[in-house]
Amino acid sequence: MKSIERQPVLILEYIEGEALKELIAGDRLDLRSRLEIAVEISRIIEKIHKADIIHLDINSDNIIVSKDLGTVRLIDLGSAFLFDGNTHKKVGPEQALGT
Repeated sequence: MKSIERQPVLILEYIEGEALKELIAGDRLDLRSRLEIAVEISRIIEKIHKADIIHLDINSDNIIVSKDLGTVRLIDLGSAFLFDGNTHKKVGPEQALGT
C-alpha cells in the first residue's frame, strides 16, 4: 500500500483517450474497430468477474478507448463490490444499483 506521511493514498492511472459514448456519437468507428473494442470489453469484464468483482455501472461513459483504438479501459469502479460467493441474497430489479 502506498502512503504519504503515513496516510494511505490512492494513485490513479491517467488514461489518454475518449469515452466510448463519444466515439459512437461521432460515428468514427468502422465495423472492425467496433468488434475489436467489443471483444476487449468482454475480456475486461471476464477478468474482473474472475476476481469476484461486480462493477454495477458498465455503460459507454465508463469505457475509455485510446486515441489509436489500441487500448480499452473500464473505469469508475466506485459502485463495484467484491462478491462473496457465500452470500445468496436475492435482489429484485427495483433494488439493483448501478446502470
